[in-house]
Amino acid sequence: MSSKFMAGLTAFFTSFEGIIVSATALVIAVRALLKELNNIGLPDWMRRRRKAQADSNQVVKHHPRHGFGYLAIVIALLLVAAVGFCVGLFFKYISPSRPLELEGSTNVYGYLKQHYPDQLTNNVLLSDLGSAKALEHIFQLFDYGRRVADPKRQGVFALSSNGTVALRDIVAKNSNPAFIQDNYWLNINLAQQPLFILYRGIPLSELKVERANQLPPEAPKNAQKAFLPYSYNFVRVSELKRFLGRVTGDKVRLYLPEPGTGTRALFDASQRKPFDWPNAEQLPAYIEQLNGVFPLLLMASDLPSSRESGSVAQPCKLLQELKLKVAFICADNDNNCDDFPRANLSLIVKLARDTTLGGTRFHIANAAECNFARAIYDKLDASCNITGNPEPYHIIELNPQLQLTLPEYSHCDGGDD
Repeated sequence: MSSKFMAGLTAFFTSFEGIIVSATALVIAVRALLKELNNIGLPDWMRRRRKAQADSNQVVKHHPRHGFGYLAIVIALLLVAAVGFCVGLFFKYISPSRPLELEGSTNVYGYLKQHYPDQLTNNVLLSDLGSAKALEHIFQLFDYGRRVADPKRQGVFALSSNGTVALRDIVAKNSNPAFIQDNYWLNINLAQQPLFILYRGIPLSELKVERANQLPPEAPKNAQKAFLPYSYNFVRVSELKRFLGRVTGDKVRLYLPEPGTGTRALFDASQRKPFDWPNAEQLPAYIEQLNGVFPLLLMASDLPSSRESGSVAQPCKLLQELKLKVAFICADNDNNCDDFPRANLSLIVKLARDTTLGGTRFHIANAAECNFARAIYDKLDASCNITGNPEPYHIIELNPQLQLTLPEYSHCDGGDD
């Protein structure tokens, strides 16, 4: 019996509907069992008398049963219903499961919601933190890894739009072995894609947005480039900085990444000089909050989450309804637009180390974490065992060689401004 089938069966029995079904089946089975036991012990003359009475009353004939075939079926049904009822009751009310917590970048959460919506159930909670803060927390979590194997602990993932950069910095600067020796992490690299802006109501005379059909937009003559079957919008960093330096919030609503977020760190890292970020409004929790006719500019590394699960699978339709356009940000420090500040959308979880194999084998100790990780990265085995060299930062990477790609909504607007 597959682990997915067993997981689905357990999920059903632990749901409210499963408890109702099990309880109903239990009542039916008990009634059938009592009726069967009542019939088995009757003598032949009483069965004949009941049969004659039934025939005279024109009711369904009662055929005497011999053996225990029907009884065995009833007892089996009774046991299944009783076990299901007890399991469901235990997990639902006596030992309720603790929700899985996702901490960090809403950009990564938006990516998960678009590509893995079935995994973001009511038992998965999001804590909106910057990538750096989420990685700092997962460094400290579970007593710096010493209690990571505790089966009763909370399940936690860190979401980062800047990979493990902040986590590696923390490890490199920390020389205390008490904080390092039991601290290990697994990084599941989800995607690598350029930073972009969503904008509306901004004329080209104020913000110059260009188009290209190759990656990067302006590669040197002898450099390798990838030609695309479609064109996309891009804006140069120098042009975006110029616009942000002179636009006012009463003219265009700005939604920019906050300090400590991976998106801001990536944009800053692409500059040779520090950028003086203007005041901006809080980033929306849902993309539908951008509905309206007001001009706006939003910087992100993935689309904000959608309220409607059905809309997530149709980002182009949603962007068109909101009249939003997409333009990718291209670094042009040498006047050529030949590179992108690129987000590394990552899912990071703490690992338990198996010390019997020389420190090269690890596993995800929490069942909720393991199930979530396997749904995202299906090459993990049922026990979420991982073998690898975590040095020098105590991090094992999955999908470390991801290539830069443009998301599917890169050419949604399909035309000029």
